[in-house]
Amino acid sequence: MPFKRRGSEYWWIRVGGVRKSSGTTDYEEAAALETKRKHDRWLSQYMGVKPKRTWQEAVAQRAKEVAQSMASWSDEQQRLLWWDAHLRHVKDLNEITREMIASIIEEYRPVNLAGPSPQNTTANKYVRAVATILNAAERKWAWGNRAPLLKTYQEPPARDVCPTPVEVLRLVDTLPAHSADIALYGAMTMHRRANVTGLEWSMIDWEKGAVKIAGKQTKTGKSIYVPLNATALAILKRRRKAADRHPVYVFHYRGNKIFHVVTKAWRKRREAAGLVENITLHTMRHCGNSWLAQRGVPAEIRARLGGWSMRGAKIMDGYTHLFLDNLRPYLAILDDEINAARQVLEAEKAAEIAVANCTSAQTRHRVPALSDTVQG
Repeated sequence: MPFKRRGSEYWWIRVGGVRKSSGTTDYEEAAALETKRKHDRWLSQYMGVKPKRTWQEAVAQRAKEVAQSMASWSDEQQRLLWWDAHLRHVKDLNEITREMIASIIEEYRPVNLAGPSPQNTTANKYVRAVATILNAAERKWAWGNRAPLLKTYQEPPARDVCPTPVEVLRLVDTLPAHSADIALYGAMTMHRRANVTGLEWSMIDWEKGAVKIAGKQTKTGKSIYVPLNATALAILKRRRKAADRHPVYVFHYRGNKIFHVVTKAWRKRREAAGLVENITLHTMRHCGNSWLAQRGVPAEIRARLGGWSMRGAKIMDGYTHLFLDNLRPYLAILDDEINAARQVLEAEKAAEIAVANCTSAQTRHRVPALSDTVQG
């Protein structure tokens, strides 16, 4: 039966020899809670019935397992924080149904029920965040719940968007300084967004002109140690000499670490540069990869430079002997692409200036019209 404990306003209960607060000042409520907990314990101990688990318990268990090892945990965490407002009240995972998740998504997230849409791609990411936890609770943690098959929405086919070096430079030239450096550095190194925005000065090997990223900071779990080409090194040297240099991070905005690159300013400049809607920092990563592929660089070399994981570890074994100097010529190809693009843009700009000067000269030396010379 419930009892009072000195210094506590709540009634306390005993379940299986364990004393705990009931969280209520009402004796009847505390007694009912104690009876229920004892009943649940009996079912679990003698009938094999698993105790009910809450949504918040499941999220905490997921975070405990992957927060330190999963490179993209921050993205999943952001989605789980969004779900918290809708599922925090769930006291039993079995209460989460296909219909519940679908109704929440369709009411609070933009989705297109008529057909494929980019909005549906984002909605499905939120659905998968819930599915991942429910499936783990049932199959991995054996919590006794049943994970429903959740409704997903039609996604458009993946588009392989790869701007040309000229288009990338047009975008870079219009972006704010910190975003421009991030975009160009991302194209030159082909590294993931987190490895670009989270780049620290301590990772730069100035003597060898290389960058080293620890395995715990990469998505594949393998460390990256690759050379930097002239374009990337020029960006780093300029930022090292900048008056507002950050003591830890290479790229920052007003002294703060950058988490989101595709901001309002990025979208505005992207439109001004005439590029399609889905050009992001991740696109820059694939640009460098595509440009090298077009120049005949083997996939294994591109994977080594950009930190991609390839199926079959044995494929990479034949390339582990490659030293930094062996890899430099491949990254120099990206230098050549950007330098050639810069010459194209400079030629276009010179042509525009010449046309403007010519037009201005013609206006100044305009031949008088016949009506100007005829006297009335």
